[in-house]
Amino acid sequence: MKERTRPSMKRFTKLTCAGAVILGILAAGAPAHAATTIEVQPTAALTGEQVTGTALKYDPRKNDNTNPYRIGYEGTLPMGAVWGQYGWAKSAYVMSQVRKGVSLAEARNRWASKTIVGEITVSFTLESSKVQVSQDLTTPEALQATYEELNRGTDFTNLMRVKTVTFNPETRTYQATFGLTENGEAGVKAARLDAASARPNVVRLSTPHAALTLKQSDFVPGTTLQMSGGRIEGSVSVAAMYVSQLPIVFTHEQDFKLTNTLIR
Repeated sequence: MKERTRPSMKRFTKLTCAGAVILGILAAGAPAHAATTIEVQPTAALTGEQVTGTALKYDPRKNDNTNPYRIGYEGTLPMGAVWGQYGWAKSAYVMSQVRKGVSLAEARNRWASKTIVGEITVSFTLESSKVQVSQDLTTPEALQATYEELNRGTDFTNLMRVKTVTFNPETRTYQATFGLTENGEAGVKAARLDAASARPNVVRLSTPHAALTLKQSDFVPGTTLQMSGGRIEGSVSVAAMYVSQLPIVFTHEQDFKLTNTLIR
């Protein structure tokens, strides 16, 4: 097998890591072992120029065609606990090699050469039929550009890149998957992920800028915009081998929901 602040952010449902999606997949034949689960607590919010707290405010300058309300959904995912566990897994591997008689320097080099695999998947459903969807919503390049802009100063976006992004017009369900990738291949060398610049404490994930819009004629004060069925899940592991404390998995048991009111 191949080695493979925004205004008034609403708190997501507390994540419990029950092991829905694995941050990395072990190769066939690797010893079976329990995943390490981590509790994380991300936040989410509706974003846009006219967003105030949990409300979208009326703007008389808006219209239906050239200047609609441009909105988006943005989540903030804390990664500190994930990287802390990753560090413990690295230490466990290095010490296991030293106990076998390998020098400390060689043990670290062996770890650095390992391929780390992982994914993060975000999904939700747009309940409001009045929210218009542009082609940018499902264009990987548009999502990658927004993702990089929101996470400037980190090398993480060069490693965990957009893999797929879809929107089902019938169910109005959106899903984006990011994967650790290097030189067109799944997974990255541990040496790259071990760099501090590649392991940010927080990762911001958002729909592409201007991919979601609301026409002025559809702006009815007192009505709401709803996003439901929201999920975020991910995993990290070493490809094709057993390493203590890996894979690390995180997800949430209960889907989250956001409700935003249109006001004058």
